Amino acid sequence: GTGNMSEHLNLTADHYHRLLVTLRHAPPGSLLFLEINSPDRRRQLPQQLVTDGMQRTFVIADFATLPEGPPPVGVLRDFLEGLPFPRPEILFVQGLDHRLGSDSKPGSELEALKLGRELLGNLGVVVVFLLPSHTIHLIRNYAVNLWTWRAHHYFLDLPQTVTKKS
Repeated sequence: GTGNMSEHLNLTADHYHRLLVTLRHAPPGSLLFLEINSPDRRRQLPQQLVTDGMQRTFVIADFATLPEGPPPVGVLRDFLEGLPFPRPEILFVQGLDHRLGSDSKPGSELEALKLGRELLGNLGVVVVFLLPSHTIHLIRNYAVNLWTWRAHHYFLDLPQTVTKKS
């Protein structure tokens, strides 16, 4: 039926509003998982949040452009240390899904991420992972420490409303 779709839209809008409020006040060390399947929406979201009143400085770390090699937390720390001061308050992390693949064996990047919750908290910023649902599923099942420590999980798979000007 169509009732399902409008319910889905309300749930998503509610998650988006809660996310916006959370990001205005989240203390450094907070960890957020944003579930968005569309790569375009993942790219657009940080700027959309600013447009809608987030009012905090942010930077985007994209694993597609960062140096290879585990652990992911070390790569993020190096990325932040390379930024000019003052550091941004929020770190949006893109591309982790490509980095993790589906390898959950000991020594894998997923395993390193599982053990890296404390290190993520010590980066001194709010860390926001932008991930498709299959990667959320992997983290929830295999990076249990990371997932159970999570402060927030938001389902933001909005229908495409932004029209690009070419």
